[in-house]
Amino acid sequence: MRVQHALGQATAVGKALPERYDALWLDLGEQDRPHIEQWIRRLYHAHPVAVARILDGQHRPRQTLLVEPDAVVFILTHIDPVAPLPAARVYPVGVALGHRFLVTVRHRASVPWLDRAWEAVERHRWLAHGVDFALYHLLSAHLQHLQDLDEAINREFERVQETLLKRPYLNLAPDIVALRRWVMWARRLSEPELEIFTLLGSDTFRFVADGHRPYFQDLKAQMQDIADDVQNNREGLSGTVEAYTSMQSNEINKVMKFLTILSVLALPATTIASVYGMNFYIPETHWPFGYAYSLALMGAVTGVLLWLMRRRDWFR
Repeated sequence: MRVQHALGQATAVGKALPERYDALWLDLGEQDRPHIEQWIRRLYHAHPVAVARILDGQHRPRQTLLVEPDAVVFILTHIDPVAPLPAARVYPVGVALGHRFLVTVRHRASVPWLDRAWEAVERHRWLAHGVDFALYHLLSAHLQHLQDLDEAINREFERVQETLLKRPYLNLAPDIVALRRWVMWARRLSEPELEIFTLLGSDTFRFVADGHRPYFQDLKAQMQDIADDVQNNREGLSGTVEAYTSMQSNEINKVMKFLTILSVLALPATTIASVYGMNFYIPETHWPFGYAYSLALMGAVTGVLLWLMRRRDWFR
């Protein structure tokens, strides 16, 4: 557990809840789990559903805000590592905001964007401006985390498309399936968080001061851009799958065309050789130039077929 609190213009950092404060940020970790409910209830009369949601370490992307008379509770997302890789894990970060307190509950020891926001608020003493201003910097760091995820997905999306255009004969099905899984995850994560940012930036949200409301409206616009980008990737992925299927069919058609050309070119020689291989009297077999004649005939017919194919652009 770590605590930042402000009293007037003075700020302090400690490991225990102060007796008096104007604004307080309480950051709790997994090791504090046995006492989390006790500390939260010292701050306000938390509903059991709110406590259960904060304590829940299983991420449920569809969870949205829980608005209470004295606080609002919601869940943010931490992705470790920020990359479209199957090894990445998703962890929830519980947040409770009141008029004078901000509580964050992490279900993983290291949440870099939360630590960066904590250090920035402590260094610049932003808590003296109110807990909503501290929340703004927390959400701003979290938004950068989501933007990193969005950029990683965009890079992977561009890599798959570039490979598809340059080397369509490669088996890109595993890459497309993995990318589709991450795009769906990003969509499931961005939609509920967009609802959170929308409410925090609304004019009716009573836990944000009027002077700080433009900050949250700016965060909402950035979150909207991320959600739109994820939706565009989702729609573009469908086109990529169709293009991949079409180009795979084209590659198969090329192979079949090549095999067909070989079969057609070999057919005259095979036919002539089968005629001369029949078991009855053939005058050319007693002719000294019969062997050379049969080879020349095979080559001439094959050459004529090759010329006709090139004339009709069959090799293009």
